Amino acid sequence: MKRLQTELDGMTARRKEAEGRLWAERAERTRVATLIGNIQQEIQDLQKQAEAYQGRLNNTPRWAHELAVMNRDYEIARTKYQSVVSRKVEAEIAQELEAKSAKSLFNVISPAGVPATPARPDRMAGMLIVFLLALGLGVLTGAVLEMRDDSLRDGTEVRQRLTLPVLAVVPEMQGKTERRILMPASGARNSVSNPTSLN
Repeated sequence: MKRLQTELDGMTARRKEAEGRLWAERAERTRVATLIGNIQQEIQDLQKQAEAYQGRLNNTPRWAHELAVMNRDYEIARTKYQSVVSRKVEAEIAQELEAKSAKSLFNVISPAGVPATPARPDRMAGMLIVFLLALGLGVLTGAVLEMRDDSLRDGTEVRQRLTLPVLAVVPEMQGKTERRILMPASGARNSVSNPTSLN
């Protein structure tokens, strides 16, 4: 009986030991799996970094060209700036020298005076232009009025425009002589006897 109990205790101890080793193996497997996952993640990260570095290396010629262009533009801008600065300094020096020597270079011989006659405007030319404009406007106005005048002046125009026969034409009395001939004097008209006065 003791032997069986001893064997049972031994088997129980071995079972516990086996279970302990099993749990230890499971924990080790879990740790190893986690470690493998971390290593794989690091490998992926390293691959991404390697791809990024490779992309930078591939773009190196383009960046080098752009850098060369930027350096060239910088040199051109720096040269222009230096030229402008040097011109400014030269202008300031020349202005200072001119200000210092202005009194000795220029001497006023006689003061400026007011002219007796104005230089502009030219009155004669203006009057001539106005006269010519007035003359042209008068001629143009007369021509327009003559073209728009539809009145009949003599018997010929009456015969040309009217289809009816002309019986008589009353002449236009323009002067005093024609009026004397065509119209009797006031005295003569008064001397004509009326029927009432004869009675």
